[in-house]
Amino acid sequence: MYRWLSNILGQWEPSQAERFCRFATSSRQVPTDFNFNVINYSGGLERVPVAHTCFSTVDVPNYSDEATLKAGLEKALEFSDIKSYQLA
Repeated sequence: MYRWLSNILGQWEPSQAERFCRFATSSRQVPTDFNFNVINYSGGLERVPVAHTCFSTVDVPNYSDEATLKAGLEKALEFSDIKSYQLA
C-alpha cells in the first residue's frame, strides 16, 4: 500500500498533492524532512481514508489495489473541500 500511495502522490498535479498535504497535516507547506504516518485498517472497503492532523496520521482502509486507493483518496479530498467543513 505504501508503494501505491507513493505512486499516486507522484502522479498528481502539485495542487492536488498540496490538497493531500493539507488533508494529512492541516498545513499547505510541509518541510521536506517532515513525515506523516499511514495506518492500514480494516474498517470496510467502502470507507475513505481519515486524517488525524494533530498526529499527522492518515488511516487508510485495506484496499485491494492502487486504483481503489486513488479513488478513496480523491473522495476523501473532495469531502475535505466542502465549504462548511473546517479543519480543527
